[in-house]
Amino acid sequence: ARKKYRDYALLIQDTLDYVNGIVQMVKPYYLLDEKDSVLQILDDAYQMYIYLGYRSYAAGILLPSVYINVERGDFSEAERLLHIFEQESGLFDSTGNIAKGREHYYCTKGIYCLETGQIDSADLYFRKSIRYGYHLDAYRGLLSVYREQKNADSIAKYSLLYEDAIDNNNIARSEERRVGKECRS
Repeated sequence: ARKKYRDYALLIQDTLDYVNGIVQMVKPYYLLDEKDSVLQILDDAYQMYIYLGYRSYAAGILLPSVYINVERGDFSEAERLLHIFEQESGLFDSTGNIAKGREHYYCTKGIYCLETGQIDSADLYFRKSIRYGYHLDAYRGLLSVYREQKNADSIAKYSLLYEDAIDNNNIARSEERRVGKECRS
């Protein structure tokens, strides 16, 4: 369906929708764990947005690339992309808060900070992400922060919170599958 969307956008010569359709292919490839494809899709879309003059759109799609580069240990590339995202996306207000609906940024920034040894900043970003409902990623991140600091009490606390978040996530997914089956019946 996403490929058809892209194809029909091209057919009616709506170039912006065509590029948006390319970006929509990120999630399926990410779920298939084809991260090289994800990086290629994002790079292609980034270049097309720039060519079309949509610099803020281009910058706004870079967060998954940041995360993948952090996972791979390519911190200089992750830092470069993060800088572009933060400076050019137009998604931040004057106090540095990201736009509503894009708050998962705080988890990604926390992971970047954790992996680059900025433990206090990582702690701050993971705590901020809790406020926006990203409990699973936030508690996993805070657990890593406290493991790094060798803080046994906090490790115990966030292990339990992380375990609870995993359980709640599994329950929610199970409920989504059940409702999906009922809708298809």
